[in-house]
Amino acid sequence: MKKWILSIAAVAAIVIAADMAVGAAGNALMWHMPDAGTFESDLNQALNHKRADVLILGSSKAKHHYVPQVLADSLGMSVYNAGADGHDVAYASMVLQSWLTRCRPSVVVLDICNSMVNGDWVANSIGDVKCHYGANRAVTGYIDSSGDWRLRLKLHSSLYRLNGSEVWLAKTYLKGPLPEPSDGYSPLQGSDMKPGVTTYGPFSPSPIEAGQLQAIATLCRRHGIALRIVLSPNHEIDNGMRRWLAAEARRSGVALSDFTELPGLWADHYYKDRGHMNHTGAVKFSSIMAPLLRTDAAGTAPIGKCVTK
Repeated sequence: MKKWILSIAAVAAIVIAADMAVGAAGNALMWHMPDAGTFESDLNQALNHKRADVLILGSSKAKHHYVPQVLADSLGMSVYNAGADGHDVAYASMVLQSWLTRCRPSVVVLDICNSMVNGDWVANSIGDVKCHYGANRAVTGYIDSSGDWRLRLKLHSSLYRLNGSEVWLAKTYLKGPLPEPSDGYSPLQGSDMKPGVTTYGPFSPSPIEAGQLQAIATLCRRHGIALRIVLSPNHEIDNGMRRWLAAEARRSGVALSDFTELPGLWADHYYKDRGHMNHTGAVKFSSIMAPLLRTDAAGTAPIGKCVTK
């Protein structure tokens, strides 16, 4: 009996030691992941490393609609695009919280679409950041507050937390760093645009996302950051979401710019598809955004310098 207990204890000790070793190695590999411009590399850079005066947050519309170089040239400020395809307001909140541990930006732009605030992408965001659980304070805090104790329990195992990361870590390291540091922007070239618009039915906000939207507004107000919520130009029309967002912005005292049906960017040749502008459209839209952001930046952090915490 005693021998049996000792055997179990030895196996448990080996498993725990292996789990701790995997966790330490995995954390080191993720922290030092090259700035390769891959999806996972961009998430890591946004959560753990990048600094800039102007921070762009949002989903694929943010990722593909804001050209940091165009904005930076106009503003004389550094700009980073932390948009992430298929990610929600909760992810944007995690990025902002992480950013504030490194520096305070002058301006935050939060580009919104309906799937970011209706709950469709909650699982996406947790799934893609769980590998940072325990290593990134904002990620850990969000998951711990989610109420899913089973997930929290599983994430204490590094073998579970890092499961599936081996392939993309290897690909990222093999690709290596870009010749120049990434600014987060991902251009879409050409056009597969089908004429017309896509319209959506009744809109219902997710309480989780609404809470995270308020958290972003509160963080920006507390740190003296100019926050601008934007609906960037596209041919996907959700009028219910637009009305809800306008009410939320008024309630929080946050600037809202609804460019959904911007006449100067309505032509099909500015779009890759109905939901996303191509690079030509993004350049033109970024030049339209620049004067607004210059006004927003007045009286906040010094131009051209992200204030280090």
